[in-house]
Amino acid sequence: GSSSPTENECPKGSYSDTGASECSECEPGTWQPYRAQSSCVSCPAGYFCDGFALTSYEGCPQGYYCPEGISDYTKYPCPYGTYGAQTLLQAASECTPCSAGQYCNGEGLSEPTGDCSAGYYCAEGAFDNEGEYCFDIDIYTAEYDPASISNVTE
Repeated sequence: GSSSPTENECPKGSYSDTGASECSECEPGTWQPYRAQSSCVSCPAGYFCDGFALTSYEGCPQGYYCPEGISDYTKYPCPYGTYGAQTLLQAASECTPCSAGQYCNGEGLSEPTGDCSAGYYCAEGAFDNEGEYCFDIDIYTAEYDPASISNVTE
């Protein structure tokens, strides 16, 4: 029988560096949108490629960042003290530090956990409502406010 020109070409999502007789599926972290290719393309930063023989990729969800060439975004959560309100983040540095007065207790958050406890101060990047990066306001004022230091009596 006659053969069509595309019969021996590797399909989308695969490649062959030895010719069309042996096609290999694109590995996780890569994709290939075209047929008859000699390699697969690394998944772009801000996206993830979570399977074999992919012809497209998915956007990195809120609370995570996706470096180039990854298959599993869950390995890249925004760290404690930060959150990721936006999608398509490419690096941990793009996660937003928790705002002063709020705390971010956990990884992979899409918004701050909540407000700092009453009577406490939470600096930017806090991940506990009255612990790390937070100070008891009375102690903070007594130790760091020059006006109150002159009035401190033993």
